[in-house]
Amino acid sequence: MKSLIGLRCDSNGVELPKKQGSCRTKKSGTSLTDCDRTAIKALFDKLTSNDIEQQKAAAGELRLQAKRNAENRVCIAEAKAIPLLIKLLSSMDPRTQEHVVTALLSLSINENNKGTIVNAGDN
Repeated sequence: MKSLIGLRCDSNGVELPKKQGSCRTKKSGTSLTDCDRTAIKALFDKLTSNDIEQQKAAAGELRLQAKRNAENRVCIAEAKAIPLLIKLLSSMDPRTQEHVVTALLSLSINENNKGTIVNAGDN
C-alpha cells in the first residue's frame, strides 16, 4: 500500500511527508528549530493558568500548531503538554473542549503520541 501511495504521489508531483522524529536544528547561518520551543513553552504556561480565556487561547493555538506539521506534534509532546490538554477536557467552556479534542486528534497522528495520550487519560 505504501509503495502504491508513493507511486501515485510521484506521478502527480506530490512530495511525501518526511518521517516524524524529534525537533531538529537546521543549520543555515543561524541555528533555527523546526518547532518554536519558546512559543510552545509560553502556551504550556497559559494552559496551567487559572484564567479560562488564557486556557482557551492556548488550547486553540496548540490546536493550530499540532495541525501545522509533524515537528510541532513532537515538540508539543516533548513539552509535556498532552497531560494538560487531557485535564482541560473537563473544562466548562465548550470552545476550550473543542480546541483540546482537535489538538489531541492532530497530536495522535504521531505514533509515539498515541500512547502518551492514552496514558495521560488514565491518570
